[in-house]
Amino acid sequence: MSTRHWLAIGSEWKHVNDFKIAIGGAWKPVSKAYICIGGVWKLIYESSKAIGGTESEDATYKYHIFYSSGTFTVTTALTADILIVAGGGGGSAADGLGGGGGGGGGMQVISASSLGVGSTTVTVGAGGAGAKGNAAAGGNSSFGATVEYGGGRGGGYAVDGGDGGSGGGAGNGDFTETYGGNPTSGLGNAGGAAFGGDGKASGGGGGGGSSDVGEDNDPRLERGGNGGPGRSSTLCGSAANYAGGGGGGGEPQGMYPGGSGGVGGGGNGGGWNGSGDVEAITGTINTGGGGGGGGLRQDQTDFILGKAGGSGVVIVRYLK
Repeated sequence: MSTRHWLAIGSEWKHVNDFKIAIGGAWKPVSKAYICIGGVWKLIYESSKAIGGTESEDATYKYHIFYSSGTFTVTTALTADILIVAGGGGGSAADGLGGGGGGGGGMQVISASSLGVGSTTVTVGAGGAGAKGNAAAGGNSSFGATVEYGGGRGGGYAVDGGDGGSGGGAGNGDFTETYGGNPTSGLGNAGGAAFGGDGKASGGGGGGGSSDVGEDNDPRLERGGNGGPGRSSTLCGSAANYAGGGGGGGEPQGMYPGGSGGVGGGGNGGGWNGSGDVEAITGTINTGGGGGGGGLRQDQTDFILGKAGGSGVVIVRYLK
């Protein structure tokens, strides 16, 4: 419950970080302290088992959520469940056609990990930048020595998607076949391919998600491929989805819409909605979702840019 202990010094109340008792002439720290009020013992102090990140709790668990990099310090040995999500890859715009959606960041759940007293470095990966051409991969996230890799970048014109936690979607090109990137480890999925073999303009492939592959594009679809769905986890205290792939970009010049982003923070691809250009969408922050791909605007004056992937997150949960 992390109850704070206060002590009056002079006329001012001071917060005390720990509570100690003298035993045999030596001061010893205690984990809990009680006071008797009206014949009932009340808990007035309880030491924290660990500190770091944004802390919260419910009736059963204590949670430490790292929205950015930091340090997790254990003061009392404990057993924890740990969620690591890397940053999503950025979506790309292909020259005149649909670019690939960014791949979802790598995602891993570590169950019942024994953590001794000491400090662990926590790294939260940034989302990869979106671009007119080839975008950037997402940043890696880690808890100590355990690393998850950032999502692969979406491919630009006639360029394969990049490898990563989940692979980025392929960028379209006239009379070409391009392919999605591959997962760096066995925990992710491949990005979708893009086929422009008959010269018909069409969209890019969807980025891979942590639960399934990104959707391939095909000229007959006349839209960008959908991003692969992410996976659900309850380690933040309620069910939430992470590491969805970004939708492939459409091709507004040919009036093709972009693909939908995968559940778990994947951004929609930019394209055409039947009446005008639609911008690509950035991957959702702290989900590791891939950014949506872009393409050429309908009037051919400029590009719908691919958008950045969402940053990752690291969550530690243990029994109170």
